[in-house]
Amino acid sequence: MFNFLILSFLSGVIELGVIYLGIVQNFSIYLIIMLPFFYQMGNLMISILPKRKTLDAIFSWTVCFLSIIYYIYPNFGILAIQLAFSSYCLQLMRVHHKSSCPAWLKRSFRIAGFALSPIMIWGRGQVILLLSSLFCIFLINKDAIVQGENKKMFQKWNVQITGISMVMVFHQLHYFVYTYIMPILVYKMTESIITSSLVFSVTWIVYLLPQTIAEKLNITNYKKMFFFCHLFLAACMATIAISAYFCNTTIVLLFWLLTGFGGGSVFCIKYLCKKYESINMDFSENIGHFVGPLIAAYFCHMTTEYIFVVLPAISCFFVIIALILSIHTVNKGI
Repeated sequence: MFNFLILSFLSGVIELGVIYLGIVQNFSIYLIIMLPFFYQMGNLMISILPKRKTLDAIFSWTVCFLSIIYYIYPNFGILAIQLAFSSYCLQLMRVHHKSSCPAWLKRSFRIAGFALSPIMIWGRGQVILLLSSLFCIFLINKDAIVQGENKKMFQKWNVQITGISMVMVFHQLHYFVYTYIMPILVYKMTESIITSSLVFSVTWIVYLLPQTIAEKLNITNYKKMFFFCHLFLAACMATIAISAYFCNTTIVLLFWLLTGFGGGSVFCIKYLCKKYESINMDFSENIGHFVGPLIAAYFCHMTTEYIFVVLPAISCFFVIIALILSIHTVNKGI
C-alpha cells in the first residue's frame, strides 16, 4: 500500500508540476500545455503497448540516461520523451501495486502531489523525474525476485480493451481541454506557483465531493445525478468563459471551484447502461486525457489573447456533447 501511495504522490507532482516547470523556463503557453500532453501520452501508451517488464525497465533507465543528457543539453524534445516514459512507468506500477486502502487516503496522496507540485522545478525537472524512475526500477527489481511473481504480475497488467464509452471520452475531453490553463491564470494573477498549486488542489477536493455525498445520502439514481450534475457543469463552464471575456477573474475562480460539483459525477457514467457496466473505462479515459491537452495546445498556438475564454467555451461544448450522448445511450441502452 505504501508503494502505491508514493506512486500516486509522484504522479500528481509531475502532472501538475510540468506546468510550473514550463512557466519558470519561460516557455510559450502552447509549449507549457504540451508538457502535460506528453505526460498524458504515457497513460495512453499503457492501453496500446505490450505490458512487459523489459519495456518498463528500458523506459525507466532511458529517463535516467536522458536526465544526464538534459543537464548537458537542455532540450524540449528530451523532456517530452522523459515525461511520456515516466508517466508510463508510474501508471503501470500503480496498477500493479494498487491495494486496498481507504479511498480518502489514496486521494489525499494524489492531492498532496498537486499541492507540492512546485518541487518539480528543482533541477529543471530532472530531480523528480530521476527519483521517480529510480523508484520504479527499485519496484521492478523487488517484484522480480519474488518467486513466481513476475509471470503473475504481467498477466494482471494485460487488460483487454472491452469497448469505448463516448460519454466518458467527451467528459474527459471537457476537463483536459481547459484544466491546465487554469493554473497559468492563477499564476498570472498572483505571480506565485505555490498559490496556484494550492488552488488547483482545492478544486480537486471539491471534485471528489459528489461521490462522497452520494454515498453518505445513499443516492442510487446515478443516471439522474449525472444529468443534473452535468447540466450544472455546462452552466459553470459557460460562466467561466463569459466572465473571462469580461476579465472578471473572481467569478472565473469561483465557478472553476464549483465545476467539481458537476464533474465529480464522472463515476455515474458506468451506470448509464448495461454495456457501460462491463466496459473497462480506462481506455476511454485515456483517449480524453490525450486528446484534450492536444486540442488545448493547438488553440494556445493559434491565439493567446482570448485563450482563457476559448478553452472554457470549448469545454462547455464538450460537456453538452457528453450530455447528448448520455441521453442517446440511456434511451437506446447501447
